[in-house]
Amino acid sequence: MTSTQQTEFHAWAARPRPGWDSFDAGDWAAAGPREFSDPFVDAADSSAGDSSVIAGQGPTIRYQTSTWTSPWHPLPLSAQEIIVSFKATTPGRSWIEVQIQVSTDQGTRSRWFTMARWCQKLPDPYHPGRGGAIHRASVDGQSDSCARVDTDTLIAADGQALTGYRLRAVLMHPDGAPERPRITLLGAAASGPDHTAGPDHTAGADNPAGSDGVSPVGPAAGLELAVRPLSQMVHRGTAPQYGGGGESWCSPTSVAMAMGFHGVIEPVDAVVPETALGTWDHQYRGAGNWAFSAAHAAAHGLEAFVTRLPDLRALEEFIVLGLPVVVSVSFRATDLDGAGYSTDGHLMLVIGFTDDGDVIVDDPASHEEPSDDRVRTVYRRDQLEEVWLAGSGGVVYVIAPPGSPLPPTRSRDHRRSP
Repeated sequence: MTSTQQTEFHAWAARPRPGWDSFDAGDWAAAGPREFSDPFVDAADSSAGDSSVIAGQGPTIRYQTSTWTSPWHPLPLSAQEIIVSFKATTPGRSWIEVQIQVSTDQGTRSRWFTMARWCQKLPDPYHPGRGGAIHRASVDGQSDSCARVDTDTLIAADGQALTGYRLRAVLMHPDGAPERPRITLLGAAASGPDHTAGPDHTAGADNPAGSDGVSPVGPAAGLELAVRPLSQMVHRGTAPQYGGGGESWCSPTSVAMAMGFHGVIEPVDAVVPETALGTWDHQYRGAGNWAFSAAHAAAHGLEAFVTRLPDLRALEEFIVLGLPVVVSVSFRATDLDGAGYSTDGHLMLVIGFTDDGDVIVDDPASHEEPSDDRVRTVYRRDQLEEVWLAGSGGVVYVIAPPGSPLPPTRSRDHRRSP
């Protein structure tokens, strides 16, 4: 099948790719002081030698702030959802807030929504001088007449379509602190119905699907990238304050495998808990925030962002360029032959395709067995495409070395004859 959505990813960057814009297109401003109290606090448990994080009220700290605001970006589609991505560094006790404002087809503009309060390191209750500024978090309970926020995704209000947006980064450092945060990429993937598709979205000039509705096998047939497999199940019971490993660490394990493939971390089991800590969202209480997962890889020097692809034929173009891709899926055990489990939401790493076009993945769930040897799996092309597109609308994490070639970042541009 091919998605009935179309997606555009656009970004502003310090080193923009073709089709993106430079930060010079936006406006930098000194925003003055801001007082902020972290809504999450560490509850130290000296008997366990560990800590948990609870809702609370941290001390009020005065920060000096500056902002970068993008120009309005008109969308070439009628969007229903937007996922924001960013690349930043936050030395010392600095941090950033990422915001979005949208316009609708009703001629209205939304409030500014906060999509992330983010820093690389979390506070360290035992060694405060070594930790970060805040507990990384999304922000619940945001809505107005135009849109609402669901963790990492902005969703249009019922009966409305999003026609444009602008993004803002708020950069913060404590009074008198020498360290400054830096942002080098800020972008968004906007998705909405593809009105050019027919009612059954079968083959045509823009959608070269086969007669069975499965995307055609493309140039990645027979290619497999040499990714070191890692199992999330090896970590069952690890770090209970951060999900306890096992079933909850599919996203950080997939990200760790991609980072290891690109050589920025050692691809061994020990890096998975560190990646879970680096992607943890204290509001969501999980390590599966899509934007935070990409931001963690980006903070290690890679280029990473979240977008959507229309089908596996489009994903093949990344494999041809030597880039494994993290995909978001959901399925029942009967939907995906060989998986052996069901999930309401899961992430795995696509690393290649068989000669017949079936999908080679490193599935960190490893058939629910705690073994790295059980991670590499081949899934049927038609089944994986279905549970990916139906489950998340084709969400992927693109993780690549800076400056490496990428396929187009607008899904319509992927629909070409093989």
